[in-house]
Amino acid sequence: MKICLIGNQNIFIYNFAKYYIQEHGFEVYLISRNSVNYTAESFGFLKIYYLKSERLVSKICAIRNLIKTIKPDIVHCFYLSRDAIAPCLLYPRKFKYVCSIFGSDIYWETKRNFDCWLKGMILKLCDVITFNSYQMVKDLLKLYPFLPIEKIKPIVWGVDFDLFNKVDRSKIDQKRVELGLSDEIIVLSYRGFKSIYNQDIIFKAIPLVVQKYKQVKFIFILGNTKLSAIRPLLDYVPPEILQNHVILVDRFLGSKELSVFLNISDIVINIPKTDQIAQSLLETLASKAIPILSDLKVYRDLLVDRENALFLNEVNERELADCIAYAIDNYSLLKNTMVPRNNGIIQSKYNFKHQVEKIIQLYS
Repeated sequence: MKICLIGNQNIFIYNFAKYYIQEHGFEVYLISRNSVNYTAESFGFLKIYYLKSERLVSKICAIRNLIKTIKPDIVHCFYLSRDAIAPCLLYPRKFKYVCSIFGSDIYWETKRNFDCWLKGMILKLCDVITFNSYQMVKDLLKLYPFLPIEKIKPIVWGVDFDLFNKVDRSKIDQKRVELGLSDEIIVLSYRGFKSIYNQDIIFKAIPLVVQKYKQVKFIFILGNTKLSAIRPLLDYVPPEILQNHVILVDRFLGSKELSVFLNISDIVINIPKTDQIAQSLLETLASKAIPILSDLKVYRDLLVDRENALFLNEVNERELADCIAYAIDNYSLLKNTMVPRNNGIIQSKYNFKHQVEKIIQLYS
């Protein structure tokens, strides 16, 4: 099978492409919307075509021409940018067109009439729509009630359970030494820094937590966010607390290193305003950490408050600080009950190898 992916060099495309090639011997190509590698992983195993023009018409023409050159059996688009209309404009279409929707595709920027109309047109013309949340089926159909339900396929992609669960103890000890950690309580956040992710709430909560718990450290993984971009957030934390209780990791982490960070952490905070069943959430559920989450319907597809995660009643710094305090005070109980329960969910239902095969079935 010859597969053409459209998107960026991100962890989703990396995982899919690598699996397709290694496990099935598929021929895989990537039409990349820019040249930035949004992971620490190497894409050297993949044939990549980079889109150079920022003009929409030029990008659409370039995508169409590349598809004609590749002659794929499947075109699979990750994230509905405007240029995702390009595969719909090939006549006759000799490939199946699959669109995977992210939460931002329908929860962000859908109030702009043209973008909303264009996304609806793409979804109407593609052959299969898939995404990471069952709740999004309801939300998608509210937004686009004309879409045929039979081509909407919610599939939670899953994560590599063994990678995020079975981390070598020596690697954990090595990372703790590298970060200068001893026996502190570790609170991790590794979502993005757009306002949608509520990172400001976490920074505002730090002084409230440290006031009560001196042996706590907060780790933030910045990924592609520049340190200069989060300076306003740092102002929420007094300099002494910032120096002694906050660690900023200003780079991308590969999956193996990320799994170590998750498993040295006691608590992981994930409190966006909107979301899908995020990769980061599934990675947390596969690890040894306690999740603290905003109370979103998409999360409730999988999780129950106090059984699988601690949900915030309201997303503000006082509520978050109280929730972190509850997790610290009840850590032994939560670790012995919540963690095995969450590990079981990922291992049995949302292991990547099982879920990706469902995607491949949609290609047939």
